[in-house]
Amino acid sequence: MSWSIQKENPLLRLTVENCELSSIGVIILLDCLTNAKQLLDVLSIADNHLGSPVAAALARFLGSHVRALNATDIGLGTVGFQILEETLPTEVALSHINISKNRGGIRAAYFVSRLICRAPNLVSVNAAGNLWT
Repeated sequence: MSWSIQKENPLLRLTVENCELSSIGVIILLDCLTNAKQLLDVLSIADNHLGSPVAAALARFLGSHVRALNATDIGLGTVGFQILEETLPTEVALSHINISKNRGGIRAAYFVSRLICRAPNLVSVNAAGNLWT
């Protein structure tokens, strides 16, 4: 997959939902997408149990001009959202993000707050099911 991402033909949308991906595999994928010559518009990694280890790579990827991200039910938890919040780039091009069902609690709210400040084109956020307690 790394070769196909680096080639000249632009890959605009990538959906790898519910594929039993590993966190290590997704970290490698995100690093590759972050450094690719062609910019990805839409990525969905939903419904894969990845956990908080992917959070730092995901934060770096958010600085790569991606426009839409679906990270529903990937198991970020409070630790993952804290890492996302602390490592979020200062400029984010996102317009749509779905981070629902990640059990992030108040850390999900803090991340969304920071994201709103750093993503001027953001028009939709789905953060349902994060136990806002």
